[in-house]
Amino acid sequence: MGPARENLLSRIRERRIRAILSLAGREADAEGERLYLVGGCVRDILLGRRLGDLDLVVEGDPARLARRVADAAGGRSRGPTPFKTCRIEIPGGPGVDLAMSRREIYRAPAALPDVSAAGIEEDLRRRDFTVNSMAVGLSGSTRGRLLDPTGGRRDLERRLLRPHHPLSLVDDPTRAFRGARYAGRMALRPASGWEGAIRRAARERAFALLSSARLRREVELILMEKDPVPALKICGKWGLLRFLHPSLRWSPRIGSAFDRRRRLRNLDPANAAPLLLTLLTLRLSRDQRGALYRTLGLGAASVRRLSTAAAAPGRITRLIGSGWGSGGRPPFARVSSLAAEEELSLLVMRCTGDARVIRMMELALKLWRRSRPVASGIDLLRAGVPEGPRIGRILSGLRRARYEGRVRTAAAERDWIRAHS
Repeated sequence: MGPARENLLSRIRERRIRAILSLAGREADAEGERLYLVGGCVRDILLGRRLGDLDLVVEGDPARLARRVADAAGGRSRGPTPFKTCRIEIPGGPGVDLAMSRREIYRAPAALPDVSAAGIEEDLRRRDFTVNSMAVGLSGSTRGRLLDPTGGRRDLERRLLRPHHPLSLVDDPTRAFRGARYAGRMALRPASGWEGAIRRAARERAFALLSSARLRREVELILMEKDPVPALKICGKWGLLRFLHPSLRWSPRIGSAFDRRRRLRNLDPANAAPLLLTLLTLRLSRDQRGALYRTLGLGAASVRRLSTAAAAPGRITRLIGSGWGSGGRPPFARVSSLAAEEELSLLVMRCTGDARVIRMMELALKLWRRSRPVASGIDLLRAGVPEGPRIGRILSGLRRARYEGRVRTAAAERDWIRAHS
């Protein structure tokens, strides 16, 4: 991966990011502080990947330096948080997190740590894995130089996922899920003793002690991966899914459903994670899914949405039945019910349903879209229909007339509205 003394900042391809890091380094020099780019950013530089948001660490006061950098870049800073991290928002630039270099002490399994100021090497050694425990200097004599006190570069070259000590997962069991995500994304293999570390964390009840918010966040990050299948397979192999629910398992059937998901075009990002979570839990009973939703601390609206989506394949299959009857045109009432389904439910059906039923569903939805009236509620108000539920009833009737072919043109719509107003 190149000589150890090279200037790693020269590997960054994004000109805008290089400019932000150079500016931050100059402001740190002006403050007499030592500033570093850390963690996954350094890992991605070594892998030749493009950088997104930036993680910086300063051996000093992050709030003061964050304000200086934000002012110099024409942005603004927020924080610090209880963990001494500030957020720098720069117009047109990436998000920048600037944290205090710190040590962490875990008083109990799965507890949030106590933090205090420490030097950069101690900060790097308290992180999750060696491949995320590297830094590149941004100021002073260390500018561009790699700091690698735990051998992260060597482990990255060997594609090895290695925590810093045997109790790492007891201290923070979310690292097990994070490890599966990194292993799936970068084809990393766990160091020896990894699965034993998971078993030890389970014996110490570390996973059971995790808050719903922390566990949910790790699950969401896995589901939002560009390709979540490798990470989920690894979660199944390592036995992590049982910490979400004892009956939750990975199977090739889930993988097949995910493969269908990849072929869905224009998938709204807001539907991606809920879709994958629903597919993952389809083999659970309703009560088992409810228990999983409680483990993840999902709100009532999310639970209703996911529960409705999980039942969609059976519900839609029953709605369509053996076919649409004579003439090949679905009855209006059944198509109307199908069109009322949430998009998430339709996506689940597309991923898991019988191919013949899916074809009929898509035909019905296509006919429904084509039957949309030209007239709108505003047109009815202009025609003298008083505001209220009557407008909805008239439009629903007009759509049915359109769908059944009794109204075909805009002029015919106007006549129909006059006759029913």
